[in-house]
Amino acid sequence: MDVIDYIIIVVYLAGMVGVGLWFAKKHKDFDDFFLAGRSLTTPLLITTLISTYYGIDVLFGDSQLGFTDGVVAWFGYARPTYAFFLIAAFLLAQRLREEDFKSLPDILDKYYGKKTRYVGAVTSFIYSLPALSLYGFGMLGDVILGWKPIVGMLVLGGIALVYTLTGG
Repeated sequence: MDVIDYIIIVVYLAGMVGVGLWFAKKHKDFDDFFLAGRSLTTPLLITTLISTYYGIDVLFGDSQLGFTDGVVAWFGYARPTYAFFLIAAFLLAQRLREEDFKSLPDILDKYYGKKTRYVGAVTSFIYSLPALSLYGFGMLGDVILGWKPIVGMLVLGGIALVYTLTGG
């Protein structure tokens, strides 16, 4: 990679952290941060769900499927995901808002009790661990930037952590 490539990457990453810091000022409480102040419209909610779906794991997984299976992989895997996001947004969003649920464990608590809530919370935590994302950051750092994988994990993971903690 040339110097201009590194400059573009650094400017982009600095811009993303800047956006995170800018919007961190707007968060007043938990609902503002976690639920976007409950102000998302249906189209914005759908695009947020889809962008959340596209983490490093899906980026690598879909790329591999596209390479091995071709464009049919998009029809078999990604398209049904979009369809279910649409169905969920139109059928469940209003009810979830009326019930004032903030997370899956909240739903489990109301319908199945506290024990199930805790199982749901632990399961959600384990599922959300960023191990695969950190590995992906390491591979991106290695392949694109020529860094050792551990350096990619630490640098790119650190940027993602700062961005997330500041409200990004």
